[in-house]
Order: sequence, then structure tokens, then C-alpha cells
Amino acid sequence: MPPASRRKTVVTATAANLLTLAIIAAGLSLGPFLPHGPFTHGPGLAGQIINMDGIEYRSIATTGYQWNPSIGGVFPHGQNMAFFPAFPLLLAAIGRIVPLTNTIIAVTGLVFGLFANAAFARLAAILLPAPQARTATLCFAAWPAIVFLVMGYPAGLIDLCVFTALRHHIQRRPLRAALWCGLGTAAAPQVVFIAAAFCLDLCRIWLTNRPTGRAALNNLALGALSVWGLLAFMLYQTITFKSPFAFLVAQRGFAQMPPFIPHLLRMVSLSWYALPFSFTRLAFTQLIQHQAAPVHLRENFVVAAQLLLSVAATFLTAAGVVHAIRKKFPPVIPLAAATLLAGYLWFVATGTFLWLCGPRMLQPAAALFLLIGATPRPTATITALAVLSFAASAVIAAGYGII
Repeated sequence: MPPASRRKTVVTATAANLLTLAIIAAGLSLGPFLPHGPFTHGPGLAGQIINMDGIEYRSIATTGYQWNPSIGGVFPHGQNMAFFPAFPLLLAAIGRIVPLTNTIIAVTGLVFGLFANAAFARLAAILLPAPQARTATLCFAAWPAIVFLVMGYPAGLIDLCVFTALRHHIQRRPLRAALWCGLGTAAAPQVVFIAAAFCLDLCRIWLTNRPTGRAALNNLALGALSVWGLLAFMLYQTITFKSPFAFLVAQRGFAQMPPFIPHLLRMVSLSWYALPFSFTRLAFTQLIQHQAAPVHLRENFVVAAQLLLSVAATFLTAAGVVHAIRKKFPPVIPLAAATLLAGYLWFVATGTFLWLCGPRMLQPAAALFLLIGATPRPTATITALAVLSFAASAVIAAGYGII
């Protein structure tokens, strides 16, 4: 990258980091003054925002993995074996140096988010003209899922691994790409779908060049490296709990999935895709019918907002795949977004949690933000995303559930 382009990328990344920090700080400052939600706890603000999955990651970092095979995956008796180890291992290492407080956990996640902003800025700079790269990076920095950076989730670590791996792959550094992607698979299951995209693109490259046995073996090795974190996690489970797939069993304790055929029918059912809108209409109607809205109705409204954001993120990601193909981005970009989207639709959107988790689960899809970077109204788009992120930060600090 030429020095002038490098300087522009540094400036863009710095602006993105300042934007992320300002949005989160403003939202968390407002949250305590809002009517309290059903998940109000503590102690303090840091204790309030470390919740949901963040509590599980904290427990792994402080007391290790717990696994009771007799309970297994019985819903709703989820066990922390369902959560991947990279982030809690890092927290445990930090805990050997300083006391592992909720504040330290929140700051650690935020720092990774700032590095992820820089990683996306570098990726966008090699794919887009400078103005669009800047817009795409600022949109990524204002995306409504940035609140998870301070909630004890590995969101920033996931994004850092994925965007760095994508950049190395595009720049024909397959070993580095595989190592970074493999690290990501130790942080979260959705990165496995990114690894699948890498493997598919390696196959494409192998077929378009002169296919040789040596190249095939090299690709097999790179494919294994692209999931080395997951393989290491499975080895640990085999040694410690005599079950390499305990994490898959444990995940069934958190979410129920229908049998295969009903699940497949649900995935192509238009009525299923209309559920978020029906729930939103019901939540809004109930809320406005009560002058002093009970806490559960306010929580339902927050859930409805998450459902709508998830639907929007889903369609934007799908549009990003089409946009990336039309603009002839490197094939790994639409492949990664498409495999990630397919995984989200199958394992989340058509499962127990319906359309929740969309902004967070789809955030590693670079094609999504490359599409948004092409918006004809960058200021309005960035502002709208910043307002949504500000609201998400405020409601989590007020005690509402953001998943």
C-alpha cells in the first residue's frame, strides 16, 4: 500500500474508533436514567452490561469449563461448554496479571473492537475507492452490534480475525489467512462458515489453474489450518471430557431446533419470515395501549426492534453478496458472506431464537459493509446507524435484553 493510502487508512481507522467510543459512551451514560428493564443487576455499570453470553465467558475464564454428560443438551439446562475458548482463555491470562473485574472484561472486548475497525479499514482500502472505503468503515464502526464489544462477548476478536484473514487471502498470503481464520474458529462457531468460504475459494483457484496433486494436498493442509482453533477445542474436549462434540451437545441446552424436514420447510416458508413483523405490530400495539407500560411490554418492544434489525441485516447481507459479485470483488468476499448468511438462517433465524442475533452474527460479513459504503447519502446512513447503536447501548445499560 502506498504511503499516501496508508495515511488515509490510518486516519479513517482513527475516525472509526472515535465514533465507536463516542456512541458507546453516550449510550451507556444515558442508560441508567431510562426506566429499568427486567435484567437490571450489577454491581455498577460494568456489572450491568456484562450479561447474557458475557456471563458464560466470564465463568469459563474464572472457573473453567463445566460439563455434566447426564444433563447433556437438555433444554433449557445450558452448560458453558457451548461457548468457544479463545476469548475466555485471553481473559484468564489477563486475570493472572490483574484482578479480572467486569470493567477489565468490558475494556478488553472494546480494545479488540477498535483493532477490528482498523482491520476493516485496511480491507476496505484495497477493495473500494477512498471515499467509499471511508464510508464503509464508518458504517462498520457505527453498526448496531457494537454494543457487544463491552458486554463480555468476543465480537471484536471475531471481526479482527475474519477481516485480517480475508485481507491476507486476497493478497495471496494463504498461510497467514488460514492461521487468522483458524484463530477465529476458536472464538465463535460462525467463523467456521468463513473457513468454509476459504476452502471453497481454494478449490476454485485449484480448478482454474492447472490442478495437481501437490496443490490439492497443499489446499487440504490450508483447509485444516483454517479451522485449527476448532480442532484444538475438540482435542481438549476429547482429552478432558472424552467427547470431541460436547460443545455441540451443550448448544442444544440453549436452543431447541426442529427435526430436519420441518426445519427445511420452515426455512422456505413465507409465513415464518413474516413473524418478526407480526410480533412488532403486536408489541407496539400493546405498548401504546398502556399509559404506564409494564416492564415486560417495554422488553417486548426492545425484542421487536431487534427482530426488525435482524431482518434488515439479513436482506442487506444478501444484497451485499449480489453487489460483491456485480462489482467483481474477489470471490472470497461474496462466498464468505453467503456461507455466513446460510449458517445464520439455518441455525438461528429458523431456530428457537427466531431472527434475534442478526446484527451481531452477520457483522463479520464484509460484503454487507462494502455494499453500505456505496450509499449515495453517507452522512445520513452513518447517522442512522449511530442512532441505532446509541439506543442499543442505552437500553442494555438500562437493563433490557440485547442478544
